[in-house]
Amino acid sequence: MPDGEPEDARVKDRISYSNSVCQTDLTWVSIPVSSTSPWRGDITDHEKLPNGKSRSTFEVEVEVKDAVTLIEDSQSQPELFDKKLMCCLDTARILMRNV
Repeated sequence: MPDGEPEDARVKDRISYSNSVCQTDLTWVSIPVSSTSPWRGDITDHEKLPNGKSRSTFEVEVEVKDAVTLIEDSQSQPELFDKKLMCCLDTARILMRNV
């Protein structure tokens, strides 16, 4: 087990939205870059933190809340499956445009 503080630590800023079908998480991940970090390299201004250097990524996660019920419902009403999945995708699209 290494001793001391880690050189690089991921800093996450997450926003979650939920509806009856899915949960959508939007996460901004910042990784501070040290001089010995494998992440160092060309860093743009929008990737810099107050401490000087970082790498930023953005993650989108769409999770179906109850897949079993979704599949069971879709067997009796096939059009419902597509509508519910489109609801999940539309939610993600709207959030990505507005964040």
